[in-house]
Amino acid sequence: MKKIIAIIIILLIIFVSLLVHRNMENESSIKIEEVNKIEEYIKKIYNWKEISDEALPTFDDINNANEKWLWGNVRTNIDEYEVEYEKIENITKDLYGENLNKKYPKEGNEFIVFNAVNNKYELNELTLDAQKDSFLIKNIEKDNNNYKVDIIEYLVDYSNADSGKISVENLKGEKIYELIQEEASDGNIGKLVKDNIDKFSTKTIILEKKDNNIYVIKVEH
Repeated sequence: MKKIIAIIIILLIIFVSLLVHRNMENESSIKIEEVNKIEEYIKKIYNWKEISDEALPTFDDINNANEKWLWGNVRTNIDEYEVEYEKIENITKDLYGENLNKKYPKEGNEFIVFNAVNNKYELNELTLDAQKDSFLIKNIEKDNNNYKVDIIEYLVDYSNADSGKISVENLKGEKIYELIQEEASDGNIGKLVKDNIDKFSTKTIILEKKDNNIYVIKVEH
């Protein structure tokens, strides 16, 4: 009888261990819906370097992030030409959640100007160059409610598009490859970047999942 009880206890321990292991695997596995949501979110906070000096600057706390980048993202995520301050507040919250303690300046700034005549905020025009700041997701790790996302950064230069040529460059401005316009699909460019990954810079983004939303909390090299 004692042997039977011992065997049952051992089997129970094994079963519980397998169950815990399976739950841990489920916690750390990344679903395609999560990948898509992460990519869409990063697109919202990945700006142009001519607006914020870097498309995605590094910071250890969202409150220490480059303010040109912070508010430039708010500007690029608003479609209307004229908005109320409440709209600016809502976009800021959608992008950064409750982690950001800063408020958009009520006096306006270089991106969104306050018009005292109609008491509205008006979006300034953005001057952009022919280089598209781009990224690819290299890897995603999940830890409870946090994601660690490694991205590859690169530039797609359309300045010679009239001649039918588009070049892919790293952030140092070094031309890695040149394609004819017909070959310059997102898929082909992505494969090219992955095949030459050692020639491009990478960053790691720490994201927090909260109330079914995603917010950036840290960016590091």
